[in-house]
Amino acid sequence: MIIIASFPSCTNRSSKGSVLKQEITKRLEILTSSYKFQIIPINLQGKAFDSLVSQISNLSEANSMKNFQEYYLSIHESFSKYNITIPDNPKTKDDFLFNILMGLDSLIFRYIPSRFNFSDYKMIVVPNTYNLKVGETLNAKIYLTVSDSLYEPEFIFGDFRLPSENGVGQYNLRAGSAGTRKIEGKAVYSNEYGSKDTVNWSYEFNVK
Repeated sequence: MIIIASFPSCTNRSSKGSVLKQEITKRLEILTSSYKFQIIPINLQGKAFDSLVSQISNLSEANSMKNFQEYYLSIHESFSKYNITIPDNPKTKDDFLFNILMGLDSLIFRYIPSRFNFSDYKMIVVPNTYNLKVGETLNAKIYLTVSDSLYEPEFIFGDFRLPSENGVGQYNLRAGSAGTRKIEGKAVYSNEYGSKDTVNWSYEFNVK
């Protein structure tokens, strides 16, 4: 019996942690409800998905970076059984969650026949810090959920194409003065019909 991991809400309003946890829970529900995913051989030989869900649930309850790292190693190994690789050394709690989200999206795209099972494309912007000060640099990851690694999305800011790696865009901004800032752009990706589609992204933050 598979028990879906349910994550507690995040108390820090500025953190993306709660958004990432909600998205992870949604992916687990999609995978659990997919009959074709549940009967693929890897699930009949060792209950790999049951173990993955259990470790994600454990990580959600971890209260120290050491525990995060221990559970993450198990999650990393579970993904490898599906020939899916997630980064080895996350630096922050949001990085742990972000990498797990990308791994689950890879499972969905690889093993669920149609992306119609996940029609709600959305952009997630994950900054390196929520307390940016004047003179510091904002490094933000820009992620389009459930994207095709064969046709990686293009991340656009103004007239510029942002650098990206493994389907994750990178945005860097040095904070020159205090105040509220907003960055926004678009991602261009290949949809289910093989044509190009566009979805907007934005992120608002304060510089102290």
